[in-house]
Amino acid sequence: MVSFKWSHAEKREPTLFDLAQWSKDHRRKPHRPRDTRTQQAIDTMLEPIRKQKTYQQFENEQNRINLLADETDLFNQASVTAYILTLLKIDPNIGKRTGKPVSNGYKKCLFQTYYTFCTANQLPFDRPKLHATFPIPIIPTRQQIQKILSQATWKYTVIFSIMAETAIEPQELTNVTHNRINLEKGEISVTGTKQHANGVYPLRPKTAEMLRLYLARRNPNLPPFPPAKSMEQSWQRCRKSAIHKYADPELKKVQLKSLRNFAGAEYYYSAGNKDAFATQRFMRHHRLSTTELYLRGITIRTEDDDQYTSRTVQLGQQDSKQQIQNLLDNGYTYILTADNHTYFRKRKQLQIT
Repeated sequence: MVSFKWSHAEKREPTLFDLAQWSKDHRRKPHRPRDTRTQQAIDTMLEPIRKQKTYQQFENEQNRINLLADETDLFNQASVTAYILTLLKIDPNIGKRTGKPVSNGYKKCLFQTYYTFCTANQLPFDRPKLHATFPIPIIPTRQQIQKILSQATWKYTVIFSIMAETAIEPQELTNVTHNRINLEKGEISVTGTKQHANGVYPLRPKTAEMLRLYLARRNPNLPPFPPAKSMEQSWQRCRKSAIHKYADPELKKVQLKSLRNFAGAEYYYSAGNKDAFATQRFMRHHRLSTTELYLRGITIRTEDDDQYTSRTVQLGQQDSKQQIQNLLDNGYTYILTADNHTYFRKRKQLQIT
């Protein structure tokens, strides 16, 4: 509970403005005073990032360079290097640094930010080489995704289903404009962020129909999809509700970005031959090594572990040929023919509720 102290003459209940001002004042500690040269150098670095990168990427770069500017002299490369290499973790409970060093991955991020600063200000800098081990991405199960989707509103059910089907990042979906959506073909064209390539994703018939209805209800003067921050907040609400409803604490590990991991794993198995190169193109990675990192998180499946939907067509009937053609068009795979029957199957996909 936030408490406020007022003078006797102005004793009153805090307004929304007071609460907002308190939150703004206590969000983070103020930066140390800087000389004009340092501040101008930081602005020179951040200005092109503000125009080229997403808001979240810009904010991350800004926070990292501000941290280095508060603790070191940015024009003293030896000081910056020594600070990053000896940086310790912060205990969130007490707000002080512990005796454990930060990961090499975070150190590499700090060195990359400082390298960007030096490049923007034409300063030579030789980055130390660090070996960073990245955690294996969490790939949720189909059941976990369905539990969380069951708690979403219809609007966000459409949005989350698109993300779970296409491996589109929240910020990439936010950046999609009306002219990048082909409702006739049921396709979405995205511009990659986080060094992802651009891509075009065809939607499944049911998802495409839901998207048409979603856009028909949405104000045409607004962008097709809400901001990424709104998506994240809605996902957290749905996940919290699903945890309580299904008494499943494991759902807490499933983040919004996990939908991209889920889509990549589904594509990897649905491709038939488990092709890593096809999965790389699907996820729009520039390097196969990045795709391989995701593949390490995939639970190895056998043919018996997969769940399939089976269909049987009796041969010799008047519409047998048409039934077979319809099954093949809907993604079913021919298995065998026996006892005057032809058998098909298709692995079960995410059910949209």
